[in-house]
Amino acid sequence: MVGLIRGVSEGLGAVGGAAMIYSLSGLLLIFTVGFPNLRQIPRRYLLAGSVLFVSYEICLALSLGYAASRQQAIEVGMVNYLWPSLTILFAILFNGQKSSWLVIPGLLLFSWPVVIKLMTVSVALGLAYAAWNVGILHGNVSLLAAASYFTPVLSSALAAILLSATLSWSFWQGAGMVCLGSLLCWYATRR
Repeated sequence: MVGLIRGVSEGLGAVGGAAMIYSLSGLLLIFTVGFPNLRQIPRRYLLAGSVLFVSYEICLALSLGYAASRQQAIEVGMVNYLWPSLTILFAILFNGQKSSWLVIPGLLLFSWPVVIKLMTVSVALGLAYAAWNVGILHGNVSLLAAASYFTPVLSSALAAILLSATLSWSFWQGAGMVCLGSLLCWYATRR
């Protein structure tokens, strides 16, 4: 996803690329999943969720498109993959999710500057979320959840190939820490 968004942004510009990506993704969703019945969705949830999702996607695409280099675009993409740990954190804070002490090192591993960057990037792609939803609804949820923790490493490797970018050892250490932090958070909530 990171490599493809950056490649489109290099060809069409950050704003034009984002507009084309989400326009075509939206059309693809309508033809594959269909248009949702908006009356079945609570109005407040629909409004708040839509605003947050659109803001997040726009910020992600623009941050990848405006990155100073291809390597920086991959680094921004890695920040995006802090969502599993943050999902666990918010589940603990807002839903009373039970956890063990392992959640603390799991959250403190990729750092606060990265969390701030994540918040700046915003609240990845329409089709990716559609695939996730289809997997959750019709697939093996346990396998999907376990595999998602290794997505950052795979995504970075593919982006490095697509963008012909060399990534440092410290980057790969950070990628491993993101995966390890996510797995620790997941393990901390298993009971």
